[in-house]
Formats: sequence, C-alpha cells, structure tokens
Amino acid sequence: MAGTRLYLVIIGDIIRSRLRQERAALQKRFQTALGYSALKFADRVISPPTLTIGDEFQVVLPPDGPVFELLAQFEFSMNYIPFRYGFGLGGISTQINRKAAIGMDGPAFYNAREALETARKSGFIYHFKGAGAPYTQTINLLLHWMSLKRASWKLLKKQSYYLYHHRGMKQKDIAHRLEVSQPAISRIIRDPAFGLTVDSSRHIELLWREAQG
Repeated sequence: MAGTRLYLVIIGDIIRSRLRQERAALQKRFQTALGYSALKFADRVISPPTLTIGDEFQVVLPPDGPVFELLAQFEFSMNYIPFRYGFGLGGISTQINRKAAIGMDGPAFYNAREALETARKSGFIYHFKGAGAPYTQTINLLLHWMSLKRASWKLLKKQSYYLYHHRGMKQKDIAHRLEVSQPAISRIIRDPAFGLTVDSSRHIELLWREAQG
C-alpha cells in the first residue's frame, strides 16, 4: 500500500436488532448517540459517524484516529446495547465526504464490509481486514481476544471501563455516579483483563498507524 493514502472505515451494527422491543425509541437513541459522537470527535475523524441503512452506521478515520475512544463513548451513550464492528483499512477511490460517511467507495469500505460479515459469522464483536497479512493476523488475534473478554463483562464493568480509562474519573467519583461502593469499583479496576484490554486496544491502534508508513 506504499504511496496510497489509507483510511480506516468502521461499520457497526446492532446485534439482533430486530428482536428488540420499542424500535422507535431505539432508533432515536441511536441517532442521538451518533450525533453526539460526531460533535465530540469532529476534528479527529475524516467523515463523522453516520446512520446508513437499518441499524448500521459508518465512520471514516485516519489510521491514527481515536478508534476505541470513539467506540467507548458511543457504546456508553447507547447504554451498551450490543454492537458488532467491521474495521477496514485501505484507500478511498471517490471524493471524501466530510459531512457524512456516505456516498464514498473504495477498498477501505469493501474491507470493512467483509470484516463485518466475518464478525457476524464468527460471533466476534470485532474483526479487521486490510494492511497485509502480518498486520491483519496480529490485529485480529487481539480483537478476537477483546471480543471474548468483553462479551463476559457485565454492565457495571463496561461503564467503569469507560469512565476510568476514557473519562479519567477517580474511583470514588465512578462509585458515586454508578451508585455502588468504592471497593466494588476497585475490584473491577484491579482485574488484570481490565488493563490488558486497554493495552491491546493501544497496540492495535499503533499497528494501524504503522501501516500508513
């Protein structure tokens, strides 16, 4: 991919969305969460998170974009309704749409779509395609580990993860906000998998940055 500008496309969709009750309320919340993410990360994305078809959204970032920070904030806003994600790294062959992540085409989108379909079939939360075999294998090993671990986390642990690692809140403030004891939050944060998830996401983002060269 030398000489080609790379973009990271994320396509996300709600898992088993058609089985959920109150779909009108769900769609409203979905649009609100995407709008908030678009505002919060406006200066750090190429094309903002955009509702596309059904219960899917797309966002285009540079390879050094805040991928897991954006997804963590979005999932918190959605109160952790389960999503799956396809990550695609590659070029974009059409004009970039800076206002919405629609109306574009190219390998980054093909890779993200294929990655999402693989995630659906395999049952993982995350899957990635692009950047050549060495990067792809390493990134997917980490993503699949994160998928399995996060699938076992209860709501309190997911909320604590976001507030501690992405909002930088202190344990006592997290406990107050989530209406639990501080020792309960301390036990969550001391879990080795808690820190390993952060380290894994940072290493994945490093590999994406290095893929651009």
